[in-house]
Amino acid sequence: MADVTLSALIDKFLQETTLSGAEMDSIREDLGLKTTDAVTFKNLVLTGLSLTGSQATGSVDIAATWNTTGTPTAFKINVTDTASNASSLLMDLQVGGNSMVQFVKRGNTGGHKFFTSTYNANTFLKISSGASGSIAYESNFLGQHFILSGDNTGSGGPAQLLFGSGGILTWRSTTRSDSGVTDLIVSRAAAASLQLGENHATTATNQTLKAHNVTTGTGADLILSGGTGSVASGKVRTSTLGVFSLGPYTERIALTYGATLTPDCNDGLSRSVTMTGDQVINAPTNGVSGMILTLKMLASGADRELTFHADIKKPTGATYEATVASGSTRVIQLEYNGTAWMLIKNLEFVA
Repeated sequence: MADVTLSALIDKFLQETTLSGAEMDSIREDLGLKTTDAVTFKNLVLTGLSLTGSQATGSVDIAATWNTTGTPTAFKINVTDTASNASSLLMDLQVGGNSMVQFVKRGNTGGHKFFTSTYNANTFLKISSGASGSIAYESNFLGQHFILSGDNTGSGGPAQLLFGSGGILTWRSTTRSDSGVTDLIVSRAAAASLQLGENHATTATNQTLKAHNVTTGTGADLILSGGTGSVASGKVRTSTLGVFSLGPYTERIALTYGATLTPDCNDGLSRSVTMTGDQVINAPTNGVSGMILTLKMLASGADRELTFHADIKKPTGATYEATVASGSTRVIQLEYNGTAWMLIKNLEFVA
């Protein structure tokens, strides 16, 4: 038997009725067929499929062969939207009447598209892509939000990863993100303040910032740098909340000579001064209990008188030579006990 098209069968059925031509055309259109076999349903509703036992029949199963050099589209929805509600859905996939995945049209505000996975009435996951080249993630229940923003201008602008103030970056102790324990956390402590680790009521966990290893050769340096400026470069400073230690050594920084020296511990714990005149050393500022400050004082051009302010405590009964011979260097160490600075070393090295 020769193949018979669906359109021909419909025509044969309709011709055996007493319907008018217009009535037959209307029936064909309602069936999704006008004059060809191309389905053009006005509205298609599939109901009634109920599976039991081990049945696995699909509600919709589309098979196609694309042996073509063209550019076909397997599934296409094109909505002419002139006045629909902003919450109108392009697609809504549900289980038990609850939305699992939604594609939400976003009105005429730059072509935003939303993908939403709704698990219950209180929590949802929303991933949106906007005309600005951004992808945003939102979780209503958890209150978390971040945006991955790219450059859509073609000018090579920077990509950005934006978090809300409570956003964190975490790493796990294993190669998988769904196993092990979280052992590295980076977060925002405050404005312009990056925090390593998670706040804890009683337990402190030391945090490490390191440069990379070198298998054969010298390990990489870790360099902390202040920003450059039109007047001067910024400093690398330590917080007054804790003692600052640089491990085996601290780089000594030279200070410009002034008749009075008041060292600031935030600027470093090893300082040197070339004394071109007599020198008075005041008690340092921004000290923390247990901190030790080292001063290297070089007498230049002539003998120089070196004296300590009364706020610096000296050992009982000890006497110190005030004069530093020309060309000689006096090495001084001061230790802070939480309330006062104590002179613990005052040695002179002859040139």
